[in-house]
Amino acid sequence: MILSKSVEGAVNTGFSDQATISNGENATWKLLLNNTLSTQVVSPVIFDDISKLNGNSDFITKLTGPIEVSKGAVVEYSKNATSSNNGSWSSDWKEAKSFKITKNVLNIGEKIEAFVPVTSPISAKQGELTINTAQGEAILNGNMLPFTSNEAQINIVVDTNTVVLSKTDDTTKEKLQGAVFDLQDSNGKVLQSGLTTDDEGKITVDELVVGTYQFVETKAPTGYELDATPIKFEVKKGQTEVVQVSMTNELTKGGFVLTKTDEKTGEALQGAVFELQDTDGKVLQSGLTTDASGKIAVSDLTPGNYQLVETKAPTGYELDSTPIKFEVKKGQTEAVQVSMTNELTKGGFVLAKTDDKTGEALQGAVFELQDAEGKVIESGLTTDISGKLAIDQLKPGNYQLVETKAPIGYELDSTPIKFEVKKGQTEAVQLAMTNELSKGGFVLTKTDNQSGEVLQGAVFELQDAEGKVIESGLTTDASGELAIDQLKPGNYQLVETKAPTGYELETTPIKFEVKKGQTKAVQLAMTNELSKGGFVLTKTDDQSGEVLQGAVFELQDTNGKKVQRNLTTDSAGKIAVAKLKPGKYQLIETKAPKGYELDATPVTFEVMGNQKEIIKVAKTNKAITNEKEVVPPVPNKKLPSTGDEKESMPYAGILLSVLSFVLLWKRRVQHRQ
Repeated sequence: MILSKSVEGAVNTGFSDQATISNGENATWKLLLNNTLSTQVVSPVIFDDISKLNGNSDFITKLTGPIEVSKGAVVEYSKNATSSNNGSWSSDWKEAKSFKITKNVLNIGEKIEAFVPVTSPISAKQGELTINTAQGEAILNGNMLPFTSNEAQINIVVDTNTVVLSKTDDTTKEKLQGAVFDLQDSNGKVLQSGLTTDDEGKITVDELVVGTYQFVETKAPTGYELDATPIKFEVKKGQTEVVQVSMTNELTKGGFVLTKTDEKTGEALQGAVFELQDTDGKVLQSGLTTDASGKIAVSDLTPGNYQLVETKAPTGYELDSTPIKFEVKKGQTEAVQVSMTNELTKGGFVLAKTDDKTGEALQGAVFELQDAEGKVIESGLTTDISGKLAIDQLKPGNYQLVETKAPIGYELDSTPIKFEVKKGQTEAVQLAMTNELSKGGFVLTKTDNQSGEVLQGAVFELQDAEGKVIESGLTTDASGELAIDQLKPGNYQLVETKAPTGYELETTPIKFEVKKGQTKAVQLAMTNELSKGGFVLTKTDDQSGEVLQGAVFELQDTNGKKVQRNLTTDSAGKIAVAKLKPGKYQLIETKAPKGYELDATPVTFEVMGNQKEIIKVAKTNKAITNEKEVVPPVPNKKLPSTGDEKESMPYAGILLSVLSFVLLWKRRVQHRQ
């Protein structure tokens, strides 16, 4: 008796002991029982449990229809049988986990043939397989004769493809960096978020399985209008070419876009600070700072002539305070495009700190500058928002930079970066260093849900999956980030306990998992909405745009009546008050930040009825120069002189009191005796 098993799939036609199919695709098992004996057998039975994982199997197949068998043979199905002799049997194939085929007699040379239609699970992954065998028995000359089939195997090959999204200006076709997208399925379920176009204006997503998808823009490039129209595309079975999709953006109307670049390389420069002025030099806006793509954009300007004046150069570059003049025209349909370059600082060095995988600029890395022998020349040197650190006016010689504190969420790399400043050097030495993400932890980035601005001062609890507090008081820093490493593998959640100043609290837990052997920190993101009603004041340095902590204000009505006192700017330079009654108010500075001049000019604003968004107001301070330290006079103390009545009277009184007490005590002792 020979029982053989074979299989046929979509990729290979014809039955053999192996077949290849895609996940969710159909195949057919074939069973053949051949009586090769010299006599007939009685009551032959074939049993097959297709729900059983055999050998190295990763998945099981399921029936898609009734089994086709040879004439004279009978097939039955079961949902619970583990052999042909147990379980419940019927003719219903649906949801069956096993089956048996029987016949009264199998004569010499006679065969039983069966075709079993099955499908693989949609969850099956690339390279997975299933192995199947069948068993049987028959009566030969009054004795039970068992038999087993060979192994047959189904292998999975998953069809995947790559999609590339290209983002350009709708008129000039310029490649647009910084557009942010969600990747969704056809039902709008988010599969990936935070996908951002690179300096080529592209997003690439690999290993998409067959199906229909869509890109949805969640943040437009700087200076462009958001277009949230879904971009639909399909990954087809057997497709060999990369899927290409494209999208354009319109420039924001009624404003300008400034692009700041290196004068030689054309590299975009982050961190240049500007004032927007009218033609008479009156400051309209200050603290305008170029972003990671080297751009500043301001919209909704009244028609007229303006100028931009640089007040702080990007790290490692010379300041260029030449005004950039431009005009916003009535009926303007496109933002005015202006540009400016900077020269590298002569002498010294510029260090650029980036992520070792993504190339993202890393803020907050702290370094020591040392001479060639390791003697510290300067410490506490910290990379800025553009990931850069610059020092000029160094004497010729050999130096080294040593990292003493890594950026949040990254591993410290204390390997010295050696460099030389040469005599007559005309350009800063260009240095670069990367960091790896910390292992076994997470990095949370907190942003405004509309502008994408990073938010400092949000406070969180780290909890386990059951809500037990592991660590509290975790606070986002100036880059809006919070990082914890060295967590044990397991499931965690972050719960916000205090919102950033001027924002609504978001208590929805952010769940995440730290996996065993994890090599990168888990990246998390959360947004907050601005509080409705009330106001947020932002206090900054009038030159650098740096936020200022410790300014104290009174909130008054228009008649000067105090509404609230001692309102103090926090570490993010902000004060927020919500749920004010409709009316007109003013803020009066009563104490300036340390090292700054007091500016008691009222900051006026109005809270309207049914106000849906918080009012944003701003105020700057001017730093005090040549401040003198006032030393209080020291009192001229002296010991009392003989005959000084004012000094000696207290001492005489004390002496008399002591003598009186001694005399009284002696009298009481004598009286008792």
